[in-house]
Amino acid sequence: MKKDYLFRFEDYSYKECEVTGRDMGGTEVYEILLSMLKPGAVEWPLNGSTPNHSIVVEAVGEDNVSLAVTNVAGTCSHPTLHAGETYSDSYMYGEWSYSCNLSLTEADEAAITAFLPEHALKKAETFEGPVWQKRQLYENAARLGSSEAWAWLVRLALSADNGRWGPELPKARDLVEKAIKRGAGQMAQEAYEARETFYVTDGVLRGVYRGGKVLMVPKCVHTIAAYCFSRCLYQIEKLVISPSVTTIKKGAFENCKFVKEIEIQGPTLIEDDAFLRCRNLRRIALAATAKIEQASLQSLNRENVEVVRLP
Repeated sequence: MKKDYLFRFEDYSYKECEVTGRDMGGTEVYEILLSMLKPGAVEWPLNGSTPNHSIVVEAVGEDNVSLAVTNVAGTCSHPTLHAGETYSDSYMYGEWSYSCNLSLTEADEAAITAFLPEHALKKAETFEGPVWQKRQLYENAARLGSSEAWAWLVRLALSADNGRWGPELPKARDLVEKAIKRGAGQMAQEAYEARETFYVTDGVLRGVYRGGKVLMVPKCVHTIAAYCFSRCLYQIEKLVISPSVTTIKKGAFENCKFVKEIEIQGPTLIEDDAFLRCRNLRRIALAATAKIEQASLQSLNRENVEVVRLP
């Protein structure tokens, strides 16, 4: 087994606060194994932040690496580090001082283990702290090539527990694309395909994440939220809204391009402009007890939507 070497980069910035005298900068540490380096900008798998200095790999040998190091001021140097050597640079930029230190040392077993995808994945799986920190650990594992980590990140983006207002479909799709490009996308794709059709919280339908010939709104839903279907990205031939739905909020289908037919089966109040600029809607069937506000009716008339009453 060939020796491996740890490429370490310390990026330091300093500015003294005029009021407190405290350091307003800080030190960032980035590490990667020499065997993982390839020509181009360095991707730091265990540190997702961006250093002040730009580090680009020009060539990689068995025990050396040639670099292009560009500082904040735009000055570029081209050091070649051999095993056991270091490179340092420091300069002023305005009121700030910056320095960087690069080293290449023989990696011990612990350092090599830290870069194994399975090790990073286990660390993420066993972490019991806040979700945002757990996400960072899974991101590290994903950058190291763990398919399971990519799948977990996709499931998090599609869940209501991701720290946002709700599931993030575009974010999930972006993660799948990144995983595929890195050759670890099968499980991420499977996680994406297994997503829920509707996003519902406390009886309120807030998003739809799958299309189909006929979709039925779950009976647990009592309200369709404002602009809910504005974010729909999938073709829906017919949407059936069950009698449990009592209110369709203002603008619920505004600017929707994918719903072609709607059937409202119960005593639902349809607020103003619920169907404003719903371009591809061609037919809406209303229960006899459904009540539609005048502005919504006018929107349907403008778009030449056929409005009928259910028997």
